[in-house]
Amino acid sequence: MLSFRTTHAITGELIAATGSADWRGHPLLLLIQDRPAAHPQVPDARHLRSTPIDLPDHLWTAHPGGVAAVLDDLAAGAVDPTRPITHHDDFGPDARLIALAVCYDDILTDPDTVSVAAIRRVDAVDTDGRVYQLSRLPHEQHAFTVIDDEPDPGDTPATYPGLRGLLHALGHQPAS
Repeated sequence: MLSFRTTHAITGELIAATGSADWRGHPLLLLIQDRPAAHPQVPDARHLRSTPIDLPDHLWTAHPGGVAAVLDDLAAGAVDPTRPITHHDDFGPDARLIALAVCYDDILTDPDTVSVAAIRRVDAVDTDGRVYQLSRLPHEQHAFTVIDDEPDPGDTPATYPGLRGLLHALGHQPAS
């Protein structure tokens, strides 16, 4: 079970991702790992990092089902040893995979004002099954953040099943 400190650190990484311009254009997967940190005063301290997973641009643009369908397909194929998802792991042998996120641009519609706006979204799931949903409009300084410790399958983002399946598959696949 992930500690409060770890879930707080994951949230911090995801908030940082909502402000990143690096993933504009096509979605970006983020692999979130931690490992023991050498800190004599805090023996259980851990160092956390998020790393982009290399995926070809055409994968996102060619799929008619959108981000959720791409994640579902990746999760189904991630256990296939002939088509592994490439993620270079130089974090060390004691690193553990703790969460997976997808960062993407979306469209927000407001039926009351009949307005349409671009919005950035970050959806993530951790190894405890916790769901993180972050969104940020271009003019906002801070992301709106929702963390669900016990997600209701009927009230989760469309990306949740694919992220959960992909997190499980990547956790059982050796890093390159």
